[in-house]
Amino acid sequence: MQKKQYLIHANVAIGKAPLDSNIMSGFVQNIEKVNTVGSESHGFISLPILDDAGEIYVGDSLVNVSIWESIEDLKKFTYTGMHAEILKKRRSWFEEQSIPNYVLFWFDAAVNPKEADVKERIEYLTKFGPTPYAFNFRNSFTMSEAELYKTGDECL
Repeated sequence: MQKKQYLIHANVAIGKAPLDSNIMSGFVQNIEKVNTVGSESHGFISLPILDDAGEIYVGDSLVNVSIWESIEDLKKFTYTGMHAEILKKRRSWFEEQSIPNYVLFWFDAAVNPKEADVKERIEYLTKFGPTPYAFNFRNSFTMSEAELYKTGDECL
């Protein structure tokens, strides 16, 4: 019997200033609204609380993890409506990064993702590019393709 898998979208952003600063106010004022729209979107599962939150990403690093049923549902939320409008303004709030600032991956529904998982998948995506283990919207993989791989090493 196959285990149920969900799509994880993990985003790590480096704020240009603390959240309580004027620079970040436009982001802070909209985050709850965006999360509400997301939570009401087709295919949305949850915004999990990571068991190891704050252990890896600290300071001005902001980690956002959401769980979805499909890439199509996540893509629709990401690139349409309010989220798309906020996404266009991200450079005014967040630093440019030399590594990917987000990663997509399929994950066992019975397991709660952790910051350590996010870090591992972003590092994998940075080193090897998109694979069924860690990918992006431009180069995505199905749940079936990902199920063929148990660890990132097997994607090589």
